[in-house]
Amino acid sequence: MRIVIDPNEKPKPLKVKSPCIGYCSTSSLADPVCCGCYRNAEDVDMWNRYTEHEKVEALIRSYHNYKAMKEAKE
Repeated sequence: MRIVIDPNEKPKPLKVKSPCIGYCSTSSLADPVCCGCYRNAEDVDMWNRYTEHEKVEALIRSYHNYKAMKEAKE
């Protein structure tokens, strides 16, 4: 397979999708981190106002939250 890149083509903007899976616990149980997406309450609340760069940063934080919660269970 050969990939041809057009030098005149403008790059498409990054579109970060929400990691929400509809299994939330931040507001109902007052958890510091959602057990569905592992974002903190501020990241969940601000998601639609974040820039794409801020969304990536929130995803990195959620990954670290996931790892910490997983290690705490072991």
